[in-house]
Amino acid sequence: FETAIEAAFAAHCLGSQVGYFVDENPVKMGTTFYGKAVLHPRSVAKDDLIVIPLGQTAEKIQRRLAKEYEGRYVCA
Repeated sequence: FETAIEAAFAAHCLGSQVGYFVDENPVKMGTTFYGKAVLHPRSVAKDDLIVIPLGQTAEKIQRRLAKEYEGRYVCA
């Protein structure tokens, strides 16, 4: 989740396991980040695992995203 330094670090750690990035900013839709597509959370499939690498703020974001969109959101 996100297209910022935290997402770049998570992508570096996860390597080829990253299929795409998720960002709520409509300006980012249709772009790429680290060579992967950027999707809006509404485009996430029910079984997709989305990592939220935002430290202490991740839990609040995770709860909100889980209520609004499909997908499995985990804090990191």
